[in-house]
Amino acid sequence: MFRKQICLKVLQWNLFLIIKIYQNTLCRVYERNDKYCCYGEDVQLITRILTAIKVKTIGSDEDSLNYVSITKAHLVQALRHLLFVIQYKVEILRNSGSARSPQWTIVGKASPGDLAAVEDFLFSDDNSYVMTRRGLMAVKVSAKGNEMFVDNPQFTTLQSVIVQLSPQECLLPSLSKSKQSEIPVEEILKSHNISVTEYEEFNDQFIIQDLNRLLQFEEGQNFQNSKKDESDMKVALCSVAALIKYLQLLSDENNFSHFVLSVFKSELFAKVDLSCEIGLGLFPEVKSDFHSKAYLFGHLNSCFTSAEERLDIVEAFVQDSSTLNEISKLINKFIDIEMLCRKIQRRKAGLQMLMKLPLLKDALLKYAGPHADVLKENFINVIQERIEECTNFTSMISQTLDFDAIENKEFVIVAKYDETLFDLHEQMSEVKNLLLKELDLTKEDIGIPSVKLESFEKLGYTFRLTLKEENFLRNKKGYVIIDTRSSGVRFQSPDLRELNEQYNTLRKDYEEIQKKIVSQIVEISASYIQSLRLLNASIAWLDASLALAHVATNATKTYVRPKLREKGECHIVLKQCRHPYLEDTLRSYIPNDVDITKEKHRFYFVTGPNMGGKSTYIYDLLL
Repeated sequence: MFRKQICLKVLQWNLFLIIKIYQNTLCRVYERNDKYCCYGEDVQLITRILTAIKVKTIGSDEDSLNYVSITKAHLVQALRHLLFVIQYKVEILRNSGSARSPQWTIVGKASPGDLAAVEDFLFSDDNSYVMTRRGLMAVKVSAKGNEMFVDNPQFTTLQSVIVQLSPQECLLPSLSKSKQSEIPVEEILKSHNISVTEYEEFNDQFIIQDLNRLLQFEEGQNFQNSKKDESDMKVALCSVAALIKYLQLLSDENNFSHFVLSVFKSELFAKVDLSCEIGLGLFPEVKSDFHSKAYLFGHLNSCFTSAEERLDIVEAFVQDSSTLNEISKLINKFIDIEMLCRKIQRRKAGLQMLMKLPLLKDALLKYAGPHADVLKENFINVIQERIEECTNFTSMISQTLDFDAIENKEFVIVAKYDETLFDLHEQMSEVKNLLLKELDLTKEDIGIPSVKLESFEKLGYTFRLTLKEENFLRNKKGYVIIDTRSSGVRFQSPDLRELNEQYNTLRKDYEEIQKKIVSQIVEISASYIQSLRLLNASIAWLDASLALAHVATNATKTYVRPKLREKGECHIVLKQCRHPYLEDTLRSYIPNDVDITKEKHRFYFVTGPNMGGKSTYIYDLLL
């Protein structure tokens, strides 16, 4: 008992030391086997998110410490709220010491713009989550020249860039050392609900050699001779240096030669600031409302992942509902390819989802309408190229991966692929048969046919009886009761225990060999990352086209394809124009006509009584 108290004091002291060094927007999660715990002030935070979680206490009186213990599913729910809604930073800690002398070390850090450490938690079971990976940006204000763009004191261009890129988090030089001109930038970012992180490493001293490591180049090229314009953007490169260091990209060699640096030209897009975004109802102000149909994004968002040509693609799906439905179902089940690329890059994934590419191509080929050539050029040919590039690899995948077993969360590699693996699989099958025979013998010995044989990750195989049947065990010798729960009594016989140990040993050997084979496959798959990223761009375009086609065909009144004029004609004619999401919400809407041409009407004065529809009329035209 005294030893337990000492261990408890050591545990509390270690936790207090860690919790004491705190930021207001930081939550720490402690990994404990298959559970996750939060302590101290974080308990209130977690219980506000997970209201059904019970608070527990370590110690007593003034030395007590509140904590909560949550499952992985609850952790995912908490992380999404922490990172995306209230924009906290998260640290995950693991005990690298012993139970008596714990040493808590940080094994993962995450922030709203840096999700690498928790991607496997957040998106493993739900690839459609809206708040995914909106990105990280860094901003440095300078008056020395060589800037990306020149702005005014109100930073209107920066506001437009923020709306266009929509980052989740932004790095700024340490505000205590920065100039007064950078203070408004922080206020602007916060008004856009972007997490602001002060960071000091805006230093471009080694940026050239860092980019030479990280960027993709053709043979014989480097940053200096292939990115001459970018190399003159000194202020922007300071921001790039900050991003590289914050994301710790150089700490993992798997990141080398995998990035592309491009210049974002804000002048090519409509300038929309925060007030315009809110006024037009483009996006919800509350981040949890992204699925709301009361905003343009939610209204058009049916995604699961030359202008005239783009309209041809949408029209093809509008005219052929069967093709639209079939491809939508395939896209809905398609894996997040960008996420897959990052997992392969970190050597943590296989490519079994590539097997669905031929199905997607065949579905597109079924379309025989007037825009078949457009679909072929933009999607079918691209997918076919990726299939041909990956033919040998997909063949290897189909021969090595057991897809039925993967669906059941069992073994991944087909046993016949490796001789040793096959022998182990045969031995495991024999042990399973002996387990079933032992079940029959136990039923006969106890005299109850309802005895169940069940398998658990930690315990392995056990028998189970209901609580009402427990008395049949009391007069039987040799059986060991494992535990008693509401679901029943779990127990083992001597023979079952011996067979269970044999099976666990075989399974462990099987998994070790399987792990090595999977590692080899993933290593080979790394050479296909570039092809997958090219495929991802096509899938995203297809997804967006399907989404617009879906909305157009399911609207209160079907959408009409616009007729586009040549550049410079300045001709805007909208007949019976409707407001997209107001029409859907109100179910009755009075359409309007708009005619703006260089020859006739170049400017409109819109007048009328309050609540007469002036704003809605203007919004119709803008949207």
